[in-house]
Amino acid sequence: MSVSYESLKYKPAFEDSRAAGEIVSNISECRFAYIEEIAHGLVFAEGAENVPREITNEDFISDYAAASQALRAEGDRKNTPKRTAVFLGVMEKMSQTSDLSYLCASICRKAEEAGKKLEASMFFSAENFPVNSKIAYVRNGYSDKAYSIFSGVIPNSSVIYHGSFAAVCEEVYYGRTGYCILPYETSAEGSLSGFRKLIRKYELEPVLTCSVQSGNASQGVQSVTKFVLLSRGCVPQLKIPQKTDSQKYIRITLDNPESAVQTEVYLCAMLTGMEFAKIESVPVSWDGDRYSAVMNFRVTEADPCPFLLYLRMEVQECSEICIYSDIRTRQD
Repeated sequence: MSVSYESLKYKPAFEDSRAAGEIVSNISECRFAYIEEIAHGLVFAEGAENVPREITNEDFISDYAAASQALRAEGDRKNTPKRTAVFLGVMEKMSQTSDLSYLCASICRKAEEAGKKLEASMFFSAENFPVNSKIAYVRNGYSDKAYSIFSGVIPNSSVIYHGSFAAVCEEVYYGRTGYCILPYETSAEGSLSGFRKLIRKYELEPVLTCSVQSGNASQGVQSVTKFVLLSRGCVPQLKIPQKTDSQKYIRITLDNPESAVQTEVYLCAMLTGMEFAKIESVPVSWDGDRYSAVMNFRVTEADPCPFLLYLRMEVQECSEICIYSDIRTRQD
């Protein structure tokens, strides 16, 4: 028996698709208005309509948690067929992430309207900011080039040479220098896992990265080594000279890489104007049994604070968040 294609076509519940679209639009507008009201209540303390609260305030954190729980409320699917319940669950999670992303964006916007704009530096502790402008590294021709690039961004920088990569990391770890330089990856070998383990061991975070050409181009042997300038803490307030070509990134480490939280983070980044760059698997134990997922997002012209606020308030699996800039150089 043959079945015509027309008999299998989906029949919409609303014959007039425009009417259906208007209904969906009205529901969305009501939802966003509801979230705007929640954001207003979070930003301004009761009885102080013109005085926005600090996002580190305990009352703000407690009230935000209650609002988040309300927006994350799940529907009852006890009598729903299993296969249908899976699809509904995924759609519900996406809707919740969308709501919470909009909530974070609304909080940032309302704080700015009240004259208290949130800055990226508010999301990081000043305790681990670099203690000085000294930069330690193992000297060779390529690392000298990397230092030349980084020193053009770090004001009043000076150099300390060491004979081992572990030693330069210790200089930063024990507070004797503010920064150190390590090779990070190469175009020939990819990620350099040994150096990543050092970075993890000494609890260092990227501040700047740059690419240095290596090999002999005249003999047809040419590759690129990416170097990273590291510190004990993120330096979001670092000012990149206007004449310097650079790209800013947000880097986060998730200690539960198999969790669906990666999808939620990706969706929030997209909704708040960030662009996905790459994801890496990084060992967190010396025997290589445990790994973390490291996600990198390009910071666009959009304000990164809504995304940072979401990460701080919603992503419990996020163990590290930092902002760094890749310095682009033209090498002949």
